[in-house]
This record gives sequence, structure tokens and C-alpha cells, in this order.
Amino acid sequence: VVVASTSKSALSEATSRVTMPPASEETTAMDVEATTTAVTPEAAADPLREALEAADQVAALTPDAAADAYMAIVTAEERDDDAGVKVKEEALYQLTRILVKQRQFESVMGLLQNANVFFERIAKAKTAKIVRTVIEIVSAAEGALEVQISLCRQVVAWCTEQKRSFLRQRIQSKLAALLFKAGEYQPAMALIEKLLKELKKLDDKQVRFWCLLRLVLLVLVVGCCWCGGTAARAWCGCGCWCW
Repeated sequence: VVVASTSKSALSEATSRVTMPPASEETTAMDVEATTTAVTPEAAADPLREALEAADQVAALTPDAAADAYMAIVTAEERDDDAGVKVKEEALYQLTRILVKQRQFESVMGLLQNANVFFERIAKAKTAKIVRTVIEIVSAAEGALEVQISLCRQVVAWCTEQKRSFLRQRIQSKLAALLFKAGEYQPAMALIEKLLKELKKLDDKQVRFWCLLRLVLLVLVVGCCWCGGTAARAWCGCGCWCW
């Protein structure tokens, strides 16, 4: 009993002398970081994205009611960051689809005009992409060729007023293709010739090359249908290799 008691006393004394090693700075930092991460609240949801999702849900049931919600998103002035621009772009496309589905084609140009404040705050290249996409959405409607031609002409006038030369030239190229599709070969050729004169003056050689190439191919197609290709031969001045 004495031996057992002595052993127990010695064990207790030895245990009391054992001390834990101090925590390293790295370990302490990791513990603090883990604690901080654990208590940090989740990132707040994007209210503009939530508004778009809510508008999508409304559009599935009553498209007319969702139109105002989409327009409010597009014209929201407080968001010009990348995420906000993307949400506004999606809202603009969704609203265009609603108008096209209801065949309210005359309202599409009004939509672009109302979005002019938004266009002024984003890059011109982004504006050009959005406008071209809107026209493509309209082109998906059955029997909307004349509507596309009218819309392109309105957009060209708007671009001229806003001094957006690059976008105007792109839309005029689209307009020439639509005129050709509608069988209006002479107006299409006249528009192409006007564009070619402008494009030859561009400083950017690479852009000029591809724009000219696209127009030359278009004029050959138009000329092939107009007067059996005689007009295109006279225009290009060769009359041999391209035929």
C-alpha cells in the first residue's frame, strides 16, 4: 500500500510538472483565420440579379407584367459594374423576346432608345453587340423581313444621331444583306458602294480588310442575282476570275 501510494504521489507530481509547448505564431494565425472564416456571414445576394430572376418568374405567367420589371432593371442607374451590366443585358434581351413574341416590333426601337442612357455608360463595342443581338432576336420571328429592314433603318438613323459610326456601318452591312434577301438588289448595291468608300478610309488596316472582304463577298452575291451578274462584273472590273 505504501509503495502504491508513493507511486501515485510521484505520478501526480510528474504530471504537474509537464507543461504544454507554446503555440507557434503560424498555428495561432491559422486558428484565428479559421475562427474568422467561420463567423464571417455569407456574401450578400445581388439585388439586381434577384430582380431579374423575379421578373423571369413573372414573365413565365404574365409577360406584360414583366415588361416594366425588365425595363426598370435596364434603366437602373446605380449599377455600372460588370455584373450589373451583364444583368441589364440579359433583361434587355428578355424584354426584346417578349415584344417579338407579341409581335410588337415597333416597340423594339423604342426599347433601344429608352436604353440609350445605359448605352452611354458602357463600352461602344458592348453597345454594338447588344444592338446586333436585338436585331438577331427580331430576325428569328417568322415573316419579319420588312420589320428587320425598317428596324435597321431606324437604328442607322439613331447611330448617325449618336455619332456611333462603327455600329452604323455594321448595321448598314446587315441592312444591305436584308435588302438583297428582299429582292431589292439596286438599293443593296448602292448601300454597299457607299460603305466601301467609307471603309477604305479606316486607319485600322485589319478591321478595314475584314469589313471590305465581307462587303465584296456580299456584293458578288447581290450582283449574281441582279441582272444575272452583269452588275457585279461591271462593279468589280474583272468579269473573269470571280465568275
